[in-house]
Amino acid sequence: LQFIKRFIPDFEMVGKLDVKLSTKYFPHAARREELVGDVAPTTEYIDCRIRGRQAVLIVRSSSVGDKWRLGACRINVQPDGKQE
Repeated sequence: LQFIKRFIPDFEMVGKLDVKLSTKYFPHAARREELVGDVAPTTEYIDCRIRGRQAVLIVRSSSVGDKWRLGACRINVQPDGKQE
C-alpha cells in the first residue's frame, strides 16, 4: 500500500488545470476518484492524503483557450499499511 502525501506539478500552461489522482487497492477493484486540486501557473505543490496500491494521474482543462503541456510531475509517496 502507498500513501501519497504531496503532488508537485510540472506544466507549461496558460489558464488553470484540474488535477486528480485516482487510486485502486486491487487491479479489478473500482477506482476511487480523489480530487487533488486546481493547478495554476504559480502552484508550487498540492498537499493531499491518498492511499492505494495503484494510482493514475488525470489532468483536465475545460476552459476555451487554455493551453498546457505536461512536464515531469513528481509525487511524494511513502509505504503505508491498512488497518483491518
